[in-house]
Parts: sequence; C-alpha cells; structure tokens
Amino acid sequence: MTDGGAAVRIEELWASYRKGLRRQSVLRGVGLEALPGAVTAIIGRNGVGKTTLFRSLIGLQRPDRGTITIAGLPVRAYRERHGIGCVPESISLPASWTVGDILGHGVDLTVEPGGRQEAFARAVERGAFDAQTIARPARRCSKGLKQRLLLAYALIGEPEVLLLDEPFSALDPPSRIALRGEITRTVERGVTVLLASHDLNEVTRLADSVFMMEDGEVRQRDLPRADPGGADDDLEADFREDDR
Repeated sequence: MTDGGAAVRIEELWASYRKGLRRQSVLRGVGLEALPGAVTAIIGRNGVGKTTLFRSLIGLQRPDRGTITIAGLPVRAYRERHGIGCVPESISLPASWTVGDILGHGVDLTVEPGGRQEAFARAVERGAFDAQTIARPARRCSKGLKQRLLLAYALIGEPEVLLLDEPFSALDPPSRIALRGEITRTVERGVTVLLASHDLNEVTRLADSVFMMEDGEVRQRDLPRADPGGADDDLEADFREDDR
C-alpha cells in the first residue's frame, strides 16, 4: 500500500471513438473523485460511457484530453509501479485452463518468485475454492464461480485500486452474498473501489458515494442505503426516470 492510500481523481476527461469518418464523443468533461477505503459507484444506462471510463483507467482507451491521477501520480505511471485490479463485465477465459491455472498465471505475472506460493494460497482462500474447484476447467465454471475467480485474480498482488464492471450481473443470491462480502472486506483493507452497476439494490448496499452518468457526463447523487429486505422502490423509479 502507498502511504495514505490511492485516491483516484478524474478531471475534465473527454474521450471519443472513430465512427466512419467522424468521431463519436463518449466522455464529455467527466470529473469525479474516489477515495481509499470506500466504494464509489457509477450508475447509468448502457452506452453512456461507464466502460469507457474504466478502459481509460487501465490504459485500453486513450482520452482526448483531461487528467487522471492516482495517489497523486499520472495514471500511467501509477499503473506501471503498482498495477490496478479489474473485473471486466465480460471476458473470455482460456477454455482448457483450470481455475488453478488461471490463478497461477496471475500470480506469475504479478508476484515476485519468493512470494508466489503465499499469493496463490491467498487467492484460493479469497475465492473459497476447494481442490475440486481448482481443478475445474474454465469452460465448466458457472457465472457465479467465474465472478469469484475474476475477483480473486484481480486481487492478486494486493492492488490498492479495484475496478468492478457490472460484477453482480446474472448472479444467484448465494453468489451475490459471497461477492458482496469480499467487496466489503476489500474496502476494509483500505482499497479504492470503483463499481459500475445497474443493480441499484447492490449499489445502495455497498456504495459510499454514487455518480449518475448520462450523455457522457456525471453528477453526484445522494442515495439511501438499501433496506436489507430488498431494493428501494423510490430509487428504482428515480433511476428509470433518469434512464429515459
């Protein structure tokens, strides 16, 4: 961990894609701050720029202008020194690789040789993988197991910043509870978590601050904590109104 944690600050971020002979703007002056030891949620309908924002953070999208700093460093310098954990919305895993193969690959890429055995054991513990699961090929992983695997992989090397893009999509209740618990434990270690999600019940359970993204712009929202018994009906209605 860097001293004081890894606050993420985004200022006047603009990004666009080429569409034929023209460029299509996706982010239009986005600005937000995500603090260590907290979940910062970004909500909004499909296509408003949530994934583009995450791609800019991990270096897959080059912004047109604006700045991103983490722990006071330019985002590229921070990534090269410390790395960023990321659970993408969708990813194809090598079908013939087992759960253990994938975790081992992440350990080899991230951890110095002397600490790899311990890092592998920690990843197995985080995912609650038994010996049978470790030997399971990726093609036979359920959606819930795949999400547990991706989160355990993203946390290898103890990153201070974790990006979660729609992590609760299509999960059954036990998988949701397990994932929610691991996110909570991650935050308690002082990690800066950015969560992009359509699941307002999970957002109101987990988020310390919430930003609504619409037409490539963001504004901060004050949202109530969810009732443990279910989603907040007023919040769902408000989201639908903003999502038109």
